[in-house]
Amino acid sequence: MSNLLTAFLKARWRFKHWNPEKIRKFQIHQARKIIQYAVTNSKFYHSYYNNKNLNDVFQLPLIDKQIMMKEFTNFNTAGLTREECLNFCLKTEETRDFSQKYKNYIIGMSTGTSGNRGIEMVTKKEAGIMQTTFIARFPIPLRGRFHLAFILRVFSPGFNVNVGKFKMSYVSPMDTLENIINELNQLQPTALSAPPSMLKILAEAKQDNKLQITPNLVVSYAEVLSPDTEQFLEKIFETKILEVYKATEGMLAQSCKAGRLHINEDISIVEIVDENDDHVPPGTPGHVIVTDLVKRTTPIIRYRLNDIVTIDPDPAPCPCGSQFRVIKQIQGRADDMFLGKRADTKQSQFIFGDYIRRAIVSTSDHIREYRAIQENPQKIIIDLELIPEFQTPEEQSIFNNELPNKISQLFKKHKCETPDVEINFKAITHDFSLKLRRIIRNFDETAYF
Repeated sequence: MSNLLTAFLKARWRFKHWNPEKIRKFQIHQARKIIQYAVTNSKFYHSYYNNKNLNDVFQLPLIDKQIMMKEFTNFNTAGLTREECLNFCLKTEETRDFSQKYKNYIIGMSTGTSGNRGIEMVTKKEAGIMQTTFIARFPIPLRGRFHLAFILRVFSPGFNVNVGKFKMSYVSPMDTLENIINELNQLQPTALSAPPSMLKILAEAKQDNKLQITPNLVVSYAEVLSPDTEQFLEKIFETKILEVYKATEGMLAQSCKAGRLHINEDISIVEIVDENDDHVPPGTPGHVIVTDLVKRTTPIIRYRLNDIVTIDPDPAPCPCGSQFRVIKQIQGRADDMFLGKRADTKQSQFIFGDYIRRAIVSTSDHIREYRAIQENPQKIIIDLELIPEFQTPEEQSIFNNELPNKISQLFKKHKCETPDVEINFKAITHDFSLKLRRIIRNFDETAYF
């Protein structure tokens, strides 16, 4: 039996049969092995964990993207420098030839919502575990071919799979929309995966009969999938929209056959914490801390993401049968949250981006695209692109009359001073080399509070 087949069967078994006690025991055991390896083989961790209790996994100091990239030469265990890895990534980005390895390592570059570059480096074995886990839990039809067309800005080892009847075809989002549509029409994939911003554009093309594919599965990743976009995609593609929650730091979660987003508990530890890094209970939004249980080349140990996530508090088992935790909502990045100024204490108050989104989309059904930018605690700019046939003074007056009041009421509910709201009606374009951000805060909390 091959190693990949063994990994595949183990991934399926764990997902279906492991209970929380078994999950936690396995996680701590694997984390301690990764930690010991990192201290022994990474100059960074050898110094960073000096005089620390290595057995106390959840008390080790945190790292983040800034630390990892700054220390990357000493951080990785392969002996490669940050500069040579970045140069290799930039070269493959130019040629779009992702089949090449660098000194037997698979190296890719990510660009987050902030535009900051990250490096993902894995061995063939590590990539194989990620890939087989992805396949084992993906709701692949038992019969017939399965051809997934995936649209990625940058390469990631977890999305480069061709195993058996499972085939993946890469489509560059940097090409023209016409060429992307033509390529998809030629491929005729049975499944389509892309960021929700791209999926929405493709759904509009399908609505106009330009895109002529009928995928059985549509998978969203890399950006927050808002409920209004999800509903639109399901309507056009006539199928349930599944999600993959993957970062450079690991394959964190993916949808099961019931459509619920399960954490991959056997290949990563996901902690949800508050501003003081204390764990919060399910149902409470918090920051994400990740420990990757697979990668030793770039050990990811208690790595703080900028995402805000809520774990589903419902104790009832998922219909799919798995007891792996379920993510109820990915609220977005921490700086996708608006900050209000409390009227009573004058301190800062987080206002989740989802509340801002609801205020906007509930005003009218005729919005094609939107963007809300908080310049400071007293000023919000909202850009709106309306559906062409509704770009009228009458429609604009609805937003001008109703939306500022909705935003004011929202801030009042959070006991905050109300900001000024500026509304602009304009065409909104999206740079597909970056993740889409519809809710943006353009200032740091320390600048005002």
